[in-house]
Amino acid sequence: MQHVAVVLSDELTLRRLRKAFSGQCLVEGYPTQVDALSPFIERGEIVAVIVDMRRGAYIHQDAMVRVTAPSPEADPTISFIAALHSRYPVLPIVGYVDFTPLQAREILWAAHAGVREIILREFDDLDMATRRVLKLARIGDVSTRVFAEIMSIVPPDLHEFFRFCVAHAHEGLTMDGVAASIQTNKKTIALRLRRHQLPPPHRIIGWGRVLAASRWLEDSYRPIERVARELHFAGGAGLRNFLRRYMGCRTEELREHGGFAHALRLFVQELREPWDVVSESAE
Repeated sequence: MQHVAVVLSDELTLRRLRKAFSGQCLVEGYPTQVDALSPFIERGEIVAVIVDMRRGAYIHQDAMVRVTAPSPEADPTISFIAALHSRYPVLPIVGYVDFTPLQAREILWAAHAGVREIILREFDDLDMATRRVLKLARIGDVSTRVFAEIMSIVPPDLHEFFRFCVAHAHEGLTMDGVAASIQTNKKTIALRLRRHQLPPPHRIIGWGRVLAASRWLEDSYRPIERVARELHFAGGAGLRNFLRRYMGCRTEELREHGGFAHALRLFVQELREPWDVVSESAE
């Protein structure tokens, strides 16, 4: 069964998180070992990982004294986050921290290591925080399913670009922002796509939004206006027009054709067909 994994947490915090996620998702505690989580991640059971950064590296096992690591490399918790992110780059990793000056530097380290979201203890509204985590889990699920289908089609030098466009589809991406985030010049990305006869960058970014929307619209409790807001459209009409432009069908027809599975088939089909300048000008 799908659940959120929590590592390095004390029993009190684990109970608080279980209560916050109650009725939405199960919460289970795990050790700080990537291999211990791997079987559950690869079976699709773990949808997000919350790392309690208040403990672990900062607690001396004998004296139970909080200590600060001199660098990210010397910090076992940050090393664990980096290793987990390296193996599962689309898996949402969330840091659970204290809102103190001591942890400010550690939060920055965690962000560089792969943490996508932060929950500030005694500061964040846990109900709102759980919604953010579950939103990341939904987009992470979409990313995993998409990349499993396109990995053999997309050349390795474009894997990071495609993965980022899908994993961050809910963030209102721009090409400048994507290029900065993956530290690759946008002209280089465009040239690689053209060289491999793949659609242009803006088209891939658009498909990320289409795939996320088609998956979220499968949930009957999530109306199109809400999905439109979550994906930074002006409203439901804008999202409807966007879906029609990419897939040639109305929202109601999308559900009839199979929702996300249908959108993914069309995306894969587009990637398999050589894209040329004529296609781009028509777009």
